[in-house]
Order: sequence, then structure tokens, then C-alpha cells
Amino acid sequence: MKIDQLTFTRFLAAISIVIYHYGLSIFPFSQTIIKPIFESANLGVSYFFLLSGFILTIVYYDKATINIKEFWIARFARIYPVYLFSLFLILIPKVYASGMGVLLSTRMFTHTLLLQSWYPPYTMKWNYPAWSLSVEVFFYFIFPFFIFFARKWRLKKLVLSSSLLWIASMTAYYILSKKDPLSSNLFTLINFSPIFHLATFIVGITTGRIYKEIKPLTNEIIIQSILFFAILLFLICIYLKATFIPGIFIPLFSLIILTLSWSKAGLSALLSTPLFVLLGEISFSIYILQEPVRILYNLIFGEFIVSSIVHFYMYVVVLIGSSFICYRFIEIPMRNKIRQYMHRHKTPEYSISK
Repeated sequence: MKIDQLTFTRFLAAISIVIYHYGLSIFPFSQTIIKPIFESANLGVSYFFLLSGFILTIVYYDKATINIKEFWIARFARIYPVYLFSLFLILIPKVYASGMGVLLSTRMFTHTLLLQSWYPPYTMKWNYPAWSLSVEVFFYFIFPFFIFFARKWRLKKLVLSSSLLWIASMTAYYILSKKDPLSSNLFTLINFSPIFHLATFIVGITTGRIYKEIKPLTNEIIIQSILFFAILLFLICIYLKATFIPGIFIPLFSLIILTLSWSKAGLSALLSTPLFVLLGEISFSIYILQEPVRILYNLIFGEFIVSSIVHFYMYVVVLIGSSFICYRFIEIPMRNKIRQYMHRHKTPEYSISK
């Protein structure tokens, strides 16, 4: 199941993170009126985790059984081919500089298995945006078991439990973040480990169940008003320039996801246009390729482009073009081949029933 208007929001989050990493000094993102939005764009990663829990829930909630093995293979097909390609690109300059020994290193082993988010010294090395994919893999692993409880529990109990877990996670982060400097392993652990983002994913699962069970609003004026005020409140908080805890805006993000999903007009209709949907579809490649493409782009063009503005926007064009090619010729074909393999080798065992 795909909700087109949500698909484009993935692109907005991904390209905002690209700007956060590499474009904050570039016009117009460097301007006072705009800069606070993109200075907080790292919050978009929490949005990815929330949206992941939401989408997985609405896809699998009504299924009588969930074949765990097939689920994991399907998730593998979704992310790993593109990730492996990004790892290959990131290794080209490293092997050139340090030799083939890089391929036999512990770091290579950790990154190949997407375990870097569990080990702080390696979390932000090499293709550092991939730390979130390492977290996502953990969520994929536990989802078949969590959805079982999400379907069994009463909705009120699920909402209360996930809310308390979110509050506990925010409190723990706030306390622990005061103890060590930004360079410490503890700081890396609480910012990038799966455990400290688990509450966000579970709230996404809860939001998905609300979408499936609660009768949706049908009055577009009410829906658009709630959506407008949720976005406005988010922007007001951003411009207040508070110190944000990762995941702090999850309640607002959940409200935005629900209202966008319920709406059929206004902003939802605009975001559902084919071009915007396509940009949303390639957003995963944009996110995971941003660092390897930047490194290779700088190696090839860095000495020839003097203007930082031209340099950045050319990089963005190359990144989006590369992401489309990756989506068209790696992500889709590999996903289809793995799914075809699954259909030829049906495995009814290892299933969880309602």
C-alpha cells in the first residue's frame, strides 16, 4: 500500500538533510529567514523512522499471517542493493588511498553487515548517513514481533504505552546528553543507536494502527486546518531555536502524517502529482548516496569549479540524477529479482498469525 502524498515528504526530508550536511552556507539556505529550518533538518531522520513504522503497519496490519522470512527478505530487497552500491562507491577512493587491506578491516565487516550504529567508533565513519539504515535494519528485524502485540492490545493501551515509552526515551536522552561532550562515545550512542530511536518507530506503529482503526476525518476544511496548524507549530518551534532532542517532534510528525493521509485535496493533492511521487521514490537513493557522490564529485570536479554556489548546485543535480539512475537500474531490478526468487521458493513456516 502506498500513500502518494506521503511519498514526496520523504524527498523533502532527504534533500533537507543534504542541505543540512553540505549547503547551509549556500544561498538561499544561508539567509536568516530560511536557515533555521535547514539547521534543524537532521530531525528528518526521526521522521523517516516514524514513517517507516507507520507504512509497515498499514501494509501488514490486515494480513492474517506474516511470514517472517519473507518479510525480512522483502526488506533486504528494498534497501541492501542500493546500500551495497553506496558502499562500493565510498570504497573506491579509500582503496586507492590505502590499498586493498581496507576490504579486510573490522570496519569493512561492520559496515557490510550494517552494524555500525551499535559500535560508536565506527558509527559516523565512511558513509556516515548510513547509520540510520543500520538502525532501520534493527527495526525491520523486530517489526514482525511488535506488530503482533500492536494488533492484540487495545488501542488505548497501545497509545498510552507508546506515549510513555516516547517520554521515557526523551527524558533518558536529555539526562545522558548532559554528561559527556559531543565527541564522546556516549553522545554517539544516544544519538545514533537503535535503542534511543526505538520509541519513534513504535509511535509510528501506533500511528499506523490509529489510521487503520479510527474512522478518518472527511471534512477537508477541518483536515487542512489541523495540518496547517501542525506545520505552523513545528515552524514556530524551529524559529525559537531551542535545543532539540532527536524525536522531540514525533507527536507533531504523527499528526502531520495522519492528516496528510486522510486528506484528498489541497496540499495532499499537490504532493500526489507524478513528478513529486517520483522524487519521493528516489529519496532513499538521494539519502544514502549523498556522501559517496559528494566525495567522487569533489575528486572529479573540485579543482575546476571556483564558485561554491555553482559547485553545490551542480552536486545536487548530479546527486539527483545519480539517484534516479540507481533507482531505475539497481533498486527496482534487484527488488523485482529478489521478489521473484521469493515466489519461486515459498516458505510457509516461521509465520506469526493474528
